Amino acid sequence: MKKRIKVAIGISLAAVFAAVGSTAASATTSYPEGGVWNYGVKWGGGGTDFVYSDYFHGSRSHKASACNTGGCNATGWINGGSWANAPWRVAGTWGNTSYYDVR
Repeated sequence: MKKRIKVAIGISLAAVFAAVGSTAASATTSYPEGGVWNYGVKWGGGGTDFVYSDYFHGSRSHKASACNTGGCNATGWINGGSWANAPWRVAGTWGNTSYYDVR
């Protein structure tokens, strides 16, 4: 399996919002390999913090993974035309990563 892109996510401002109980997100959208990749960290507080990787390709099989320092949540291969969604609990402010792959 080829790992396409690894993104380390840790935003100090998001941690500040999480500490005061507000919802904050560190989110990015990019368009690699003809698809759409949404990834980041959502800080909701109260155990609702998560890192995510969502990838869509209209015609090629693809998958997504979201990881923290203790493990990963990965989708299997998804047929073109459907989203691969991989949410996972955060490890903390640092150590959260997102991946996608296309074949």
